[in-house]
Amino acid sequence: TEIYTLSLHDALPISLPGDAANFATQNHQYAVWGWGTALSQLHYQYRMVPEWKLNTKLLQTLRILIIPNAQAFEPTDVATLQNWVTNGGCLIVTGDSGSLLGETGNFAPINPLVLAPLTGVTNFSGAPALRTNFLGSGAVYYYSNNVGYVYYNATTSGRAAQLATFGTALTNAYAFLRAQPVLASSNAPVTVGLTLYQDAAALKTFVDLNNFNVGANSPYAVTNTPAMEVDLACPAWLTNGLTVMATIVSPDGPLRVTSLDWNSNRVYLQLPPVTNYLSVILQPPPALSVSQSAGMVIITW
Repeated sequence: TEIYTLSLHDALPISLPGDAANFATQNHQYAVWGWGTALSQLHYQYRMVPEWKLNTKLLQTLRILIIPNAQAFEPTDVATLQNWVTNGGCLIVTGDSGSLLGETGNFAPINPLVLAPLTGVTNFSGAPALRTNFLGSGAVYYYSNNVGYVYYNATTSGRAAQLATFGTALTNAYAFLRAQPVLASSNAPVTVGLTLYQDAAALKTFVDLNNFNVGANSPYAVTNTPAMEVDLACPAWLTNGLTVMATIVSPDGPLRVTSLDWNSNRVYLQLPPVTNYLSVILQPPPALSVSQSAGMVIITW
């Protein structure tokens, strides 16, 4: 089962209410892809949430929800989101989200914006660059710039300059929540993919590392990843007093975690350089079996 802390609200794409023929200006789809790319490069775990799955049960599994320039938005979803934010959720909204009604409203333009009760922004043309709206125990961060769209369309150098925008947005969100991402790294480059998985029933957690640092021109040389520090939230199975061991599986040959430590909240790993891929398997050591024979104690793994 994959573990997620972030989610993007995938509302109806602009190709429905807008100009499907002009594919280069699909503001919502490109915003979603831009956010997804940036979050991957910053090593945040996330998933996409289509609007038909936006309900109270799903929101209870999320700490942060991002609405990336979703122009068409169902007004009936606002009350559901407002209840979630009021009870401690953190919402990030960008661009002219909610400037059109959803399918039930035939995508008609609407003023004030559908999301105004959440963002406090009624009109996109006069929207501030950033507005923070606190509701109950939660917060809504509104950015008027369609940062995901801009990031998706940027060159490599342009993306490098803009990546801090996403990092700041997420840092602020987690600071408000007084929480940490489920997975983090202090020195992993953007050319490394980090993904977290969990099999709670088997008492196993997996950290997958993929190396994307491949040259753009022939002979397409691969540059090894650096040695990396990774920390993750303690799995639920580790909170009951169990110790843990870390094993690496990799096509690069035998590799070892050079340092493993944990406290009540986080597990800390130091991973070796890798050419292609590695997966760290965190699990309890094999159970000890103790028996007595002829006055001797025999311990087996």
